[in-house]
Parts: sequence; C-alpha cells; structure tokens
Amino acid sequence: MASGKGAFFTQQNTVSVNEYIVAVHLDGNPQNAKIFLAASYSKPELEHDFYDSFKLVRPILWDKKIAAIQATHDIVFQKLVVEQQIIPEIDPDRACDILIQEIQKQGIAALPWTRRLKGLKDRLIFLYHTGRFPDLPDVSDKALEKTMDVWLKPFLTNVFSLKQLEEIDLEAAFLTLLTWAQQQIVKKHAPTHITVPSGSKKPLKYVSHNGLVDAPILEVRLQEMFGLAAGPKIAGSQIPITLHLLSPAGRPVQITKDLESFWKHTY
Repeated sequence: MASGKGAFFTQQNTVSVNEYIVAVHLDGNPQNAKIFLAASYSKPELEHDFYDSFKLVRPILWDKKIAAIQATHDIVFQKLVVEQQIIPEIDPDRACDILIQEIQKQGIAALPWTRRLKGLKDRLIFLYHTGRFPDLPDVSDKALEKTMDVWLKPFLTNVFSLKQLEEIDLEAAFLTLLTWAQQQIVKKHAPTHITVPSGSKKPLKYVSHNGLVDAPILEVRLQEMFGLAAGPKIAGSQIPITLHLLSPAGRPVQITKDLESFWKHTY
C-alpha cells in the first residue's frame, strides 16, 4: 500500500491481476489488512491523478538476496516504488558504512579469517585476559565490531559485497591495532609452538571446543617430555601450560599443569 503497510484478498477475484488497485474497504488491521472492496487502477491513472506527489530518490541499500550493496534511481509515490533503475555509481564512503553495519549484524566471523590470523587473535586475547599486559588492546569480537570504523573501514574501499570481502587484506587491517612492540610481546609471551625435550616443535592450542582456554594446551607424547623436570610456562613465565600427555599410540594418559608433581607422584 502507499502507506507502506500490507493488504490482501481473502477470495478469488479479478481485481488483483492489475498492477495497481484502489482498496476502498479494508478491515482495521494496521499491518496487513483484509481487502473487502477494491477497484482496478493503472499507472497512467496514478501519474495523472497524483502527478505532483511523485519524488525522485537515490537510495543506497543492502540487498539481502545478492548479499551486496545496491544503489538505485527510484521514482516513488509515498511508500510505493513506481519505477526503479539500478545505477553503477555508489558513494564509497556510504557503502563502507552500510557494509560495516551488515558485518556487525552477522558477526565478526563474516570476515575472511585465515587460520594464522585467527591464531594471532586468540593469542592476543589470551594475553589480554591474563591482566599482565595492560598495554595490549582488547580484540574480542565485541571490541572489534565496535571499532570497525577505525581498523577495518580504510580497507573496504570499493568493496560492495560479502563476496568481495575475501579480497581484502584482513591481516594488514588487524595489525593496525598493534604497534611493532605489541606484536613482539605476543610473539614472545604467547608463542605458537613449544620445543619439547625430544627436539620436536609442538603447537599450542589457545582454544578448545568450549572456547578460549585459561592456559594453552600442549598435546605431546609422554616420552617426548623425558628430561624435563617441570612443565613449561608462558606469559612472562607466569602461566603454566596444560599438558595433555599421550601414550605412544597417541591416546591420553594424563592432563596436568604440574609436570614435576606428575613425575614424583603419578608416573
């Protein structure tokens, strides 16, 4: 309807085949009213009867069907779009704002996170939550979503769809949140790997199936830890690593943060 509300017929009729109708008798539903009496109408009649009520608008909107920003040239009568033409010219600044709003709705996962970048983010969040590195920024999902205008917007120039997000340099955007010194803090105090006594480099897991962990997890065969009296620590040697000690067949034997006690009392 011209008011922007909906209306529908409850019975078969010959009027609804027309492009336009005039509904003169409806029920009182303010959102989606039943039509009891209506007459056919045409676009020429609409243009003749209300020629001074048409407006030209150029909206830039998010199109859910194509998951992209679309700019149109519209001729409208109140809330009805009488004519619409898609135009290629889109204000890039306005497009960035719309795209950011859509990413915020869908969540930070809509961005093209690589495994490496996701790992860096998790390590940074881990160090931030230890409370021992107050100079590090908060890069939780909520914090990143709130500050997209600062770190992400400069990288969204000429990006108009979710598909095009795959082309942006998300790592470069993310690293604008960190100084070089802060990057080195993460590298030193939240390493990606630990070298065990056997000489193997084993990856640290900062996330489990339950989410971020309080202490990173190291899965390692028990025999590879021979010769190490106490378990390794990170974050300025303050946070002990959670060791998932495995049998030679790779089955879990023990989970502990206190390797020294394990050697003395359990092994």
